[in-house]
Amino acid sequence: MTYKFEINGSPICCDFFNPDIIIREATIDDIAALRIVAEDCFRDYGHYFADEKLDKESCMEVYREWTEKAVLSKDASVKFFLAEQSGIVLGYLFFGIKDLENGRYSYGGLGAVGSKNRSKNVFSTLVIKGLEWAKQENHIWQEHNVLNINYPVNRVFSKLGFYIYKSETTLHAWL
Repeated sequence: MTYKFEINGSPICCDFFNPDIIIREATIDDIAALRIVAEDCFRDYGHYFADEKLDKESCMEVYREWTEKAVLSKDASVKFFLAEQSGIVLGYLFFGIKDLENGRYSYGGLGAVGSKNRSKNVFSTLVIKGLEWAKQENHIWQEHNVLNINYPVNRVFSKLGFYIYKSETTLHAWL
């Protein structure tokens, strides 16, 4: 499912913002902790792990590397936020930016919250911070892709005022 939020057309709902969580940009010093969160969150998740022909450790490494590369990116079109509390990394969400003729929009690259920190509005707080950042940067909209079976994340986007505007199906074919 692809969710969309019109930045200037909708107020940002802060009802699910957790003020006890610090949101900041990730640094190189955060990579080890972020890789652990990625592994905790994405093990056995998604279409890679659903494909029995793929090596599961290689599948896991895709998520760890994707996370690390986003932190290390020198590309100005990548923005990486992490959530922490008492110096412990709880989760993260990073964004890409696309330029259009009439402006720009941002899209979620990958987001994760460690299993011990779920149901504390960590992801909601990251999404709200991302929306505030997008508004500050004058983005037209923001979008995120979510697996339809990821019910908690689908609920977050629904309760924050995003709407579904397209969907896709990913299939693996071995010839």
